[in-house]
Amino acid sequence: MSTKKLEGQVASLRKDLATHIHSKDLGVHVKSHEADTKRLEKQIATLRTELVSLKSQMVKDAAKSRAREEATLSKIAAKIRTAGPAKKLRRKTARKKR
Repeated sequence: MSTKKLEGQVASLRKDLATHIHSKDLGVHVKSHEADTKRLEKQIATLRTELVSLKSQMVKDAAKSRAREEATLSKIAAKIRTAGPAKKLRRKTARKKR
């Protein structure tokens, strides 16, 4: 056989080998991609669940805060009502000046 034929066969074998290796790499890549996709989907589901939980907790905290504020305001209003009307000092001072 001539060298050119052998070189041609070697080049052909290299090309076939590269294609075969590439197809294996592609298969590995596809499997890896599928596994990564499943992992990311699980993370997204977990994050969505956590987000819903946090939103719910925020709503509960806001309601508690409003209830505390209303209770405090009603206590203040009750103290003001029970204290009675304030004495009018201005009239007395105005009469003394005359």
